[in-house]
Amino acid sequence: MRKPRILILRAIDDVAEVEAAIHARGGIAQCLPMHRVIPLAEPFTASDTDAILATSAQVFHRQPPLPTHLLDFPLYCVGEKTGRAARSAGFMHIRCADHSAEHLTALLEAEKLTGKSLLYLAGTPRRPIMENWAAQTGTQLHVTKRYHIEPIHYQKAEFSKTVMTELAAVLHFSPESARRFVEEARRHGALAHLSKPLHACFSIAVADALRNAFSPQSLSIDPLVAASPSLQVLLDAVFSTPAFQSGD
Repeated sequence: MRKPRILILRAIDDVAEVEAAIHARGGIAQCLPMHRVIPLAEPFTASDTDAILATSAQVFHRQPPLPTHLLDFPLYCVGEKTGRAARSAGFMHIRCADHSAEHLTALLEAEKLTGKSLLYLAGTPRRPIMENWAAQTGTQLHVTKRYHIEPIHYQKAEFSKTVMTELAAVLHFSPESARRFVEEARRHGALAHLSKPLHACFSIAVADALRNAFSPQSLSIDPLVAASPSLQVLLDAVFSTPAFQSGD
């Protein structure tokens, strides 16, 4: 049976776990990052914080390290991966919401933190979910940016070497990387070729971004969406498709 070749659209420092999981299932992993992560060192201006928020594990991986006095505050975050990163950074009082920033706002409301002063450790660009919620609920949200996502642009030869192969699937983990991938494919004349492999998306938001990016070309894209935003759930769905089971 031919090993399926799977393209991972994720930053280099986030790809090791995905590669290992694909190899464990008998696949061949390739990586094509659509962006790089640039550390930022904005000052921490909030002095009356009631709790700290994080929607990405990246905020704990960046330099300089977080001030030690912040570790005593309760931390509310999105997803177990972010929670593990927070614990590794030294936080002890951690509550994790499932899946998305929308779930985090529901957790904050359940914990009666509306109207409080919250420090949001964030990256840019990002969806303004937390900012919109804070404005609607009268919550004081102090944003400190810890990293910036910078697009990577490929030369045609470099891009084609990776994608103009017999790809069985492309894994999409964020709306921004999905849009960037389609932009690069369109720029290098590879869009029609990339309508052939299975496109598997980490969430509905990622799938919507991918469909919208493809739609001007009138190409047929019906992405597979993970039932929950989990790597294992995503790969279970990919490897259970008929094409993967048959080896075609």
